[in-house]
Amino acid sequence: NNTALWKASRVPSDSCLLRVTHLNERSGNIEPILRIEGRGYFEAAVSPDGTKVVGSEMTGRPGSRATRPRVVLYDAVTGDSIKELGPGEKLLFSKDGSVLLTWDQHDIRAYDMNTLEQLWIIDPQRGILNCDISNDGSVALVAGQALDTTRVVDGRTGELISIIPRASQNIQWADLSADGSRVATSDIDSSASVFDASTGDRLMTISEPNGRRFYRVVLSPTNNVLATTGSHGTAALWDAETGDLMKEVSMRRYVNDNTYLAFSDDGSKLAVEAGTDQTRIVEVETGEPLVSMRRRSDVGGATSAGFFSDGATMFVNVLTKISLFDSESGVQIG
Repeated sequence: NNTALWKASRVPSDSCLLRVTHLNERSGNIEPILRIEGRGYFEAAVSPDGTKVVGSEMTGRPGSRATRPRVVLYDAVTGDSIKELGPGEKLLFSKDGSVLLTWDQHDIRAYDMNTLEQLWIIDPQRGILNCDISNDGSVALVAGQALDTTRVVDGRTGELISIIPRASQNIQWADLSADGSRVATSDIDSSASVFDASTGDRLMTISEPNGRRFYRVVLSPTNNVLATTGSHGTAALWDAETGDLMKEVSMRRYVNDNTYLAFSDDGSKLAVEAGTDQTRIVEVETGEPLVSMRRRSDVGGATSAGFFSDGATMFVNVLTKISLFDSESGVQIG
Protein backbone atom coordinates (compact mmCIF):
# COMPACT_ATOMS: atom_id res chain seq x y z
CA ASN A 1 0.00 0.00 0.00
CA ASN A 2 3.09 2.24 0.11
CA THR A 3 2.17 3.37 3.62
CA ALA A 4 4.10 3.17 6.85
CA LEU A 5 3.55 4.20 10.45
CA TRP A 6 6.10 6.76 11.59
CA LYS A 7 6.58 8.12 15.08
CA ALA A 8 8.02 11.60 14.73
CA SER A 9 10.05 13.28 17.44
CA ARG A 10 8.65 16.42 19.03
CA VAL A 11 9.44 19.47 16.91
CA PRO A 12 8.53 23.14 17.50
CA SER A 13 6.29 23.39 14.43
CA ASP A 14 2.94 22.20 13.10
CA SER A 15 4.08 22.39 9.48
CA CYS A 16 6.82 19.83 8.76
CA LEU A 17 7.73 17.71 5.77
CA LEU A 18 8.99 14.11 5.87
CA ARG A 19 11.23 12.99 3.03
CA VAL A 20 11.69 9.29 2.23
CA THR A 21 14.98 8.72 0.47
CA HIS A 22 15.20 4.95 0.41
CA LEU A 23 12.91 1.94 0.50
CA ASN A 24 14.83 -1.00 1.87
CA GLU A 25 13.02 -4.18 0.89
CA ARG A 26 15.72 -6.49 2.16
CA SER A 27 15.36 -8.07 5.58
CA GLY A 28 17.68 -9.96 7.86
CA ASN A 29 21.44 -10.12 7.58
CA ILE A 30 23.36 -9.89 4.33
CA GLU A 31 24.76 -13.37 3.83
CA PRO A 32 28.23 -13.75 2.30
CA ILE A 33 28.49 -15.59 -1.03
CA LEU A 34 32.03 -16.70 -0.17
CA ARG A 35 33.89 -17.22 3.08
CA ILE A 36 37.65 -17.76 3.14
CA GLU A 37 39.02 -19.00 6.43
CA GLY A 38 42.44 -17.89 7.64
CA ARG A 39 44.38 -16.60 10.61
CA GLY A 40 43.05 -13.12 9.98
CA TYR A 41 43.64 -10.57 7.24
CA PHE A 42 45.12 -7.08 7.21
CA GLU A 43 43.48 -6.31 3.88
CA ALA A 44 41.53 -7.98 1.08
CA ALA A 45 40.62 -6.95 -2.46
CA VAL A 46 38.56 -8.33 -5.33
CA SER A 47 39.88 -8.21 -8.88
CA PRO A 48 37.94 -5.84 -11.17
CA ASP A 49 36.48 -8.75 -13.16
CA GLY A 50 35.26 -10.42 -9.95
CA THR A 51 37.06 -13.72 -10.54
CA LYS A 52 39.78 -13.48 -7.89
CA VAL A 53 40.17 -12.44 -4.26
CA VAL A 54 43.52 -11.46 -2.79
CA GLY A 55 44.21 -11.19 0.92
CA SER A 56 47.18 -10.24 3.11
CA GLU A 57 47.03 -12.98 5.73
CA MET A 58 48.59 -12.80 9.17
CA THR A 59 51.40 -15.29 9.71
CA GLY A 60 52.40 -14.48 13.30
CA ARG A 61 50.48 -13.61 16.41
CA PRO A 62 46.99 -12.27 15.52
CA GLY A 63 47.19 -8.54 14.86
CA SER A 64 50.98 -8.48 15.01
CA ARG A 65 53.16 -6.90 12.33
CA ALA A 66 56.30 -8.47 13.75
CA THR A 67 56.02 -11.17 11.10
CA ARG A 68 55.28 -10.04 7.55
CA PRO A 69 51.82 -10.99 6.22
CA ARG A 70 51.68 -13.26 3.19
CA VAL A 71 49.66 -12.36 0.09
CA VAL A 72 47.45 -15.18 -1.18
CA LEU A 73 45.30 -15.25 -4.30
CA TYR A 74 41.98 -17.13 -4.21
CA ASP A 75 39.28 -18.18 -6.66
CA ALA A 76 36.32 -15.83 -6.01
CA VAL A 77 33.76 -18.57 -6.78
CA THR A 78 35.16 -21.60 -4.96
CA GLY A 79 37.42 -19.94 -2.40
CA ASP A 80 40.25 -22.28 -3.39
CA SER A 81 43.80 -20.98 -3.03
CA ILE A 82 45.35 -20.24 -6.43
CA LYS A 83 48.81 -19.05 -5.47
CA GLU A 84 50.82 -17.51 -2.64
CA LEU A 85 52.42 -14.42 -4.13
CA GLY A 86 54.81 -13.33 -1.42
CA PRO A 87 54.90 -10.98 1.60
CA GLY A 88 52.89 -7.77 1.72
CA GLU A 89 50.18 -5.92 3.61
CA LYS A 90 48.58 -3.33 1.30
CA LEU A 91 46.85 -4.41 -1.92
CA LEU A 92 45.85 -2.52 -5.06
CA PHE A 93 44.62 -3.71 -8.47
CA SER A 94 44.85 -1.55 -11.56
CA LYS A 95 41.35 -0.74 -12.83
CA ASP A 96 41.74 -3.08 -15.80
CA GLY A 97 42.88 -5.89 -13.48
CA SER A 98 46.14 -6.49 -15.33
CA VAL A 99 48.50 -5.61 -12.46
CA LEU A 100 48.40 -6.11 -8.69
CA LEU A 101 50.54 -4.01 -6.35
CA THR A 102 51.39 -5.31 -2.87
CA TRP A 103 53.49 -3.49 -0.31
CA ASP A 104 54.48 -3.05 3.32
CA GLN A 105 57.27 -1.11 5.00
CA HIS A 106 59.88 -3.46 3.52
CA ASP A 107 59.18 -3.31 -0.23
CA ILE A 108 56.62 -2.96 -3.03
CA ARG A 109 55.97 -5.70 -5.58
CA ALA A 110 54.03 -5.83 -8.84
CA TYR A 111 52.40 -8.96 -10.28
CA ASP A 112 51.07 -9.75 -13.74
CA MET A 113 47.53 -11.03 -13.22
CA ASN A 114 47.54 -13.00 -16.47
CA THR A 115 50.63 -15.06 -15.68
CA LEU A 116 50.60 -14.53 -11.86
CA GLU A 117 54.34 -13.91 -12.06
CA GLN A 118 56.15 -11.14 -10.20
CA LEU A 119 57.01 -8.25 -12.53
CA TRP A 120 59.32 -6.24 -10.27
CA ILE A 121 60.23 -5.34 -6.71
CA ILE A 122 61.42 -2.00 -5.25
CA ASP A 123 62.95 -1.68 -1.80
CA PRO A 124 62.68 1.93 -0.54
CA GLN A 125 65.32 2.46 2.11
CA ARG A 126 63.04 4.17 4.63
CA GLY A 127 59.62 2.60 4.17
CA ILE A 128 56.59 3.46 2.04
CA LEU A 129 54.08 6.25 2.59
CA ASN A 130 51.66 5.16 -0.15
CA CYS A 131 51.51 3.69 -3.63
CA ASP A 132 49.22 4.09 -6.64
CA ILE A 133 48.83 2.72 -10.17
CA SER A 134 47.23 3.96 -13.38
CA ASN A 135 44.00 2.41 -14.68
CA ASP A 136 45.82 0.39 -17.34
CA GLY A 137 48.69 -0.67 -15.06
CA SER A 138 51.34 1.02 -17.21
CA VAL A 139 52.50 3.59 -14.61
CA ALA A 140 52.98 3.24 -10.84
CA LEU A 141 53.73 5.67 -8.03
CA VAL A 142 55.98 4.83 -5.08
CA ALA A 143 56.02 7.50 -2.36
CA GLY A 144 58.69 6.81 0.23
CA GLN A 145 58.76 8.02 3.81
CA ALA A 146 60.95 10.81 5.21
CA LEU A 147 64.43 11.22 3.64
CA ASP A 148 63.31 9.13 0.65
CA THR A 149 61.81 10.06 -2.75
CA THR A 150 58.51 10.10 -4.62
CA ARG A 151 59.07 7.95 -7.70
CA VAL A 152 57.10 7.35 -10.88
CA VAL A 153 57.98 3.98 -12.39
CA ASP A 154 56.97 1.82 -15.34
CA GLY A 155 54.14 -0.41 -14.11
CA ARG A 156 55.38 -3.38 -16.14
CA THR A 157 59.13 -3.22 -15.50
CA GLY A 158 59.59 -1.06 -12.39
CA GLU A 159 62.10 1.12 -14.28
CA LEU A 160 62.32 4.73 -13.11
CA ILE A 161 60.40 7.28 -15.18
CA SER A 162 60.82 10.39 -13.00
CA ILE A 163 61.40 11.63 -9.46
CA ILE A 164 58.83 14.09 -8.14
CA PRO A 165 60.44 17.00 -6.24
CA ARG A 166 59.77 17.50 -2.54
CA ALA A 167 59.77 20.82 -0.74
CA SER A 168 61.28 19.16 2.34
CA GLN A 169 62.46 15.75 3.48
CA ASN A 170 58.94 14.38 3.77
CA ILE A 171 55.48 14.79 2.24
CA GLN A 172 51.97 14.29 3.58
CA TRP A 173 50.56 12.39 0.59
CA ALA A 174 50.95 11.61 -3.13
CA ASP A 175 48.38 10.62 -5.76
CA LEU A 176 48.73 9.35 -9.34
CA SER A 177 46.12 10.35 -11.90
CA ALA A 178 43.95 7.66 -13.48
CA ASP A 179 45.77 7.89 -16.82
CA GLY A 180 49.22 8.05 -15.21
CA SER A 181 50.08 11.45 -16.68
CA ARG A 182 49.95 13.57 -13.50
CA VAL A 183 51.07 13.33 -9.87
CA ALA A 184 49.61 15.42 -7.06
CA THR A 185 51.45 15.83 -3.75
CA SER A 186 50.85 17.61 -0.47
CA ASP A 187 54.05 18.88 1.11
CA ILE A 188 54.80 19.66 4.74
CA ASP A 189 55.59 23.27 3.74
CA SER A 190 51.81 23.95 3.48
CA SER A 191 51.64 23.52 -0.31
CA ALA A 192 49.94 21.15 -2.74
CA SER A 193 51.27 20.69 -6.26
CA VAL A 194 50.55 18.95 -9.55
CA PHE A 195 53.44 17.54 -11.61
CA ASP A 196 53.97 16.01 -15.03
CA ALA A 197 54.52 12.33 -14.23
CA SER A 198 56.82 11.70 -17.19
CA THR A 199 59.26 14.54 -16.44
CA GLY A 200 58.71 15.56 -12.81
CA ASP A 201 58.08 19.17 -13.91
CA ARG A 202 55.85 21.20 -11.59
CA LEU A 203 52.65 22.34 -13.34
CA MET A 204 50.76 24.08 -10.52
CA THR A 205 51.11 24.89 -6.82
CA ILE A 206 48.68 26.20 -4.20
CA SER A 207 49.55 27.21 -0.65
CA GLU A 208 47.70 27.36 2.65
CA PRO A 209 48.12 30.46 4.85
CA ASN A 210 49.48 30.54 8.41
CA GLY A 211 51.34 27.25 8.24
CA ARG A 212 48.26 25.12 7.62
CA ARG A 213 48.88 21.85 5.78
CA PHE A 214 47.14 19.88 3.09
CA TYR A 215 46.77 16.36 4.47
CA ARG A 216 45.39 14.55 1.43
CA VAL A 217 45.22 15.37 -2.28
CA VAL A 218 43.58 13.48 -5.14
CA LEU A 219 43.16 14.26 -8.84
CA SER A 220 39.83 13.73 -10.60
CA PRO A 221 39.75 11.07 -13.37
CA THR A 222 39.59 13.91 -15.90
CA ASN A 223 42.69 15.60 -14.37
CA ASN A 224 40.99 19.02 -14.25
CA VAL A 225 40.04 19.06 -10.55
CA LEU A 226 42.23 18.66 -7.46
CA ALA A 227 40.51 17.76 -4.19
CA THR A 228 42.25 18.50 -0.88
CA THR A 229 41.73 18.19 2.85
CA GLY A 230 43.57 20.53 5.20
CA SER A 231 44.74 20.82 8.78
CA HIS A 232 41.99 23.37 9.47
CA GLY A 233 39.36 20.71 8.70
CA THR A 234 38.30 22.02 5.29
CA ALA A 235 37.92 19.90 2.17
CA ALA A 236 38.03 21.85 -1.08
CA LEU A 237 37.97 21.56 -4.87
CA TRP A 238 40.56 23.43 -6.97
CA ASP A 239 41.13 23.96 -10.68
CA ALA A 240 44.05 21.60 -11.33
CA GLU A 241 45.36 23.76 -14.17
CA THR A 242 45.24 27.24 -12.61
CA GLY A 243 45.13 26.53 -8.87
CA ASP A 244 41.99 28.64 -8.46
CA LEU A 245 39.68 27.65 -5.60
CA MET A 246 36.41 26.27 -6.97
CA LYS A 247 34.49 25.41 -3.81
CA GLU A 248 34.92 24.45 -0.17
CA VAL A 249 32.81 21.33 0.23
CA SER A 250 33.16 20.23 3.86
CA MET A 251 34.28 21.49 7.26
CA ARG A 252 35.07 18.95 9.98
CA ARG A 253 34.71 19.80 13.65
CA TYR A 254 37.70 17.63 14.50
CA VAL A 255 40.97 17.51 12.62
CA ASN A 256 43.37 14.66 11.95
CA ASP A 257 45.69 13.69 9.13
CA ASN A 258 44.13 10.27 8.60
CA THR A 259 41.29 11.46 6.39
CA TYR A 260 40.13 10.35 2.94
CA LEU A 261 38.98 11.60 -0.46
CA ALA A 262 37.61 9.56 -3.38
CA PHE A 263 36.24 10.46 -6.82
CA SER A 264 33.69 8.33 -8.64
CA ASP A 265 35.03 6.73 -11.84
CA ASP A 266 33.35 9.33 -14.06
CA GLY A 267 34.63 12.20 -11.90
CA SER A 268 31.16 13.63 -11.25
CA LYS A 269 31.10 12.89 -7.49
CA LEU A 270 33.52 13.19 -4.58
CA ALA A 271 33.30 11.33 -1.27
CA VAL A 272 34.85 13.20 1.64
CA GLU A 273 35.09 12.78 5.38
CA ALA A 274 32.62 15.27 6.86
CA GLY A 275 32.71 14.45 10.59
CA THR A 276 33.01 11.66 13.12
CA ASP A 277 31.70 8.49 11.42
CA GLN A 278 30.24 10.66 8.64
CA THR A 279 30.85 10.73 4.90
CA ARG A 280 29.52 13.31 2.45
CA ILE A 281 29.13 12.91 -1.30
CA VAL A 282 29.26 16.17 -3.25
CA GLU A 283 28.66 17.05 -6.88
CA VAL A 284 32.01 18.05 -8.35
CA GLU A 285 30.62 20.51 -10.91
CA THR A 286 28.79 22.62 -8.34
CA GLY A 287 30.39 21.58 -5.05
CA GLU A 288 26.91 21.06 -3.63
CA PRO A 289 26.22 18.16 -1.22
CA LEU A 290 24.20 15.30 -2.67
CA VAL A 291 23.90 12.99 0.33
CA SER A 292 25.43 12.40 3.76
CA MET A 293 25.90 9.01 5.37
CA ARG A 294 26.77 8.03 8.90
CA ARG A 295 28.30 4.64 9.49
CA ARG A 296 27.74 2.70 12.65
CA SER A 297 30.33 3.61 15.28
CA ASP A 298 33.47 1.51 15.25
CA VAL A 299 36.74 1.50 17.11
CA GLY A 300 39.14 3.80 15.26
CA GLY A 301 38.51 6.22 12.42
CA ALA A 302 37.94 5.48 8.76
CA THR A 303 41.12 5.28 6.68
CA SER A 304 39.85 5.09 3.10
CA ALA A 305 36.74 5.16 0.93
CA GLY A 306 35.87 4.46 -2.69
CA PHE A 307 33.13 4.03 -5.25
CA PHE A 308 32.30 0.83 -7.07
CA SER A 309 32.58 1.12 -10.86
CA ASP A 310 28.87 1.82 -11.39
CA GLY A 311 28.94 4.70 -8.89
CA ALA A 312 25.80 3.42 -7.16
CA THR A 313 27.60 1.84 -4.20
CA MET A 314 30.56 2.97 -2.14
CA PHE A 315 32.63 1.59 0.71
CA VAL A 316 34.27 3.06 3.78
CA ASN A 317 37.15 1.11 5.32
CA VAL A 318 37.68 1.08 9.11
CA LEU A 319 40.58 -1.05 10.33
CA THR A 320 39.61 -4.57 9.22
CA LYS A 321 35.94 -3.76 8.56
CA ILE A 322 34.34 -2.40 5.39
CA SER A 323 30.94 -0.67 5.44
CA LEU A 324 28.87 -0.48 2.24
CA PHE A 325 26.48 2.35 1.36
CA ASP A 326 23.94 3.17 -1.31
CA SER A 327 25.59 6.29 -2.73
CA GLU A 328 22.25 7.74 -3.91
CA SER A 329 20.42 7.59 -0.58
CA GLY A 330 23.25 7.28 1.94
CA VAL A 331 21.70 4.18 3.52
CA GLN A 332 24.16 1.65 4.92
CA ILE A 333 23.53 -1.68 3.20
CA GLY A 334 26.31 -3.81 4.61
